[in-house]
Amino acid sequence: MTNLDLKKVFYISVFRNDHGLKLAAMARRDSLRRPSEERAERERYWDDENKACVTHIRFLLDNMICWMEISDNMEFIFRRTCTLSDVIDPNEIRNHHIFHWIDIDGDDYHYFRYDKDGVHIVRQIAYGHIGD
Repeated sequence: MTNLDLKKVFYISVFRNDHGLKLAAMARRDSLRRPSEERAERERYWDDENKACVTHIRFLLDNMICWMEISDNMEFIFRRTCTLSDVIDPNEIRNHHIFHWIDIDGDDYHYFRYDKDGVHIVRQIAYGHIGD
């Protein structure tokens, strides 16, 4: 990448190979620690950053690049960005045998599974495209 303008990079994604590419982490540039700029400039930057988040997520989904599990605070962001057609049916996750155990929630979108340590049960929703 020769002409990369780092000032225009707002988000990056990290993937792991888990039934296709699974989004493992998404990081954003921190705009809150910019005290030297005027408030209006910071707010304009924050708006650009929010638009970049939506664009980044939509790019991943629209191009079927990966699948992702979302819970807690991140679900709010994805709920604003995604549609129900982006949600992976929990039965598909069960049929791919991704986890040893899942229990589908009554809303037919969320599911429960054990966390990576196998100790706690977490409620998740999955978006994207699971690879073969």
